[in-house]
Amino acid sequence: MTTHAKEVELLLAEAKQNGLAKDFQTAIESLNQAIALDPQNARAYHPRGWARAHLGDIEGELADWSKAIELDPTLDEAYADRAVARTATRDYSNALIDGEKAIELNPDLESTIEPVVRGLVSGPDNRQTERT
Repeated sequence: MTTHAKEVELLLAEAKQNGLAKDFQTAIESLNQAIALDPQNARAYHPRGWARAHLGDIEGELADWSKAIELDPTLDEAYADRAVARTATRDYSNALIDGEKAIELNPDLESTIEPVVRGLVSGPDNRQTERT
């Protein structure tokens, strides 16, 4: 592992600790540094999305989870997180697509995501969504 890669790993670990301590702004700062060193690292964008979510930055979290997916289309948790966030923005058809993709990639996420997906298909207001 190069010195550069080690520094990124240290920053990711530091950000995780800050997130666990609910110091989300400091976590974001560490993740920003990791992304500056390795902008192609999906593992930096995904937790930054979580930190932004905890700070109420819905646009930031969606952007980070989308970038994580762009860089690593197998990142099942990013699809799951983006599905939930998209429900908050009432982007139901894309939330449904993300939820289904998360379950396809990791069937263990079904118990977490399936209620969200089921709610989109026929929620208490009998809302129906189109699949694109």
